[in-house]
Amino acid sequence: MKATRTKEIKNRVFKKENLEHLWDKIQKKSVGLTTKSGLTYHVQRITINCLDGTTYESDNNDLLKPGEVLDTKLCKAIHIEYRDSSDAYIDLSLRCGAEDLYYNHITVRGERDWVSSTFQELEELINAVAPQDHWFIRSKVLVLHLGAFISGVFLFWIMSVTWLPYVPSPEETSLSLFLDKYEFIRWGVAIFLTWAMGLSPMWLVRNFILKLWPSIEFDFGPEHHKIVKKRRNAITMLFSVLILPFLINILSGLFFG
Repeated sequence: MKATRTKEIKNRVFKKENLEHLWDKIQKKSVGLTTKSGLTYHVQRITINCLDGTTYESDNNDLLKPGEVLDTKLCKAIHIEYRDSSDAYIDLSLRCGAEDLYYNHITVRGERDWVSSTFQELEELINAVAPQDHWFIRSKVLVLHLGAFISGVFLFWIMSVTWLPYVPSPEETSLSLFLDKYEFIRWGVAIFLTWAMGLSPMWLVRNFILKLWPSIEFDFGPEHHKIVKKRRNAITMLFSVLILPFLINILSGLFFG
């Protein structure tokens, strides 16, 4: 009886040794199949697509050895597969930055018992890969709303030093008198309007920063080629040295000045 199992792979940072372990496991699990009589062909292959447009293929693990492609170039996609004439196959597909099942998955097909054991062992290796984890990802909802309020404060501060001083004071209305009478409601309305003012720009900023932690990341190759990691470090430095002190100064001036 044939069976097929597929698992989406996401939020993982792959190192070179993770790929070596997966290659060795696939090779080990296919040994029993290649000794069966009646097979007209079987192949295990690795394909590596590099950012410079070059594609490398090998039917052995030469591409995983020291000094080869993974150590010298920036890779964008890796595909490891095993296939034979009995319609059994293992398909491992990884693409840096992609976030869907089409690009990042492990699929095993063949006899039911073999599929069950093979899939479980490969799944254990994938689960052992370091997760793509950061406080910014875990707190993305909090970051959005807190950042929206801070962005609103910043935008209000810009207006207060540019054109608001030149706007004539509005006449008193029943609404303004009501808000003057109930100060806590006035503060609530002010906080809501401040948050709403900063929500759209903060949504764009947050989504841009989240892309710096892709669902699948390759942590191998020359350090100077790791563009995403360099951008993360640059943004962290920018936030710590410039943006955070500036925001603290604005907030302290608004609430304590």
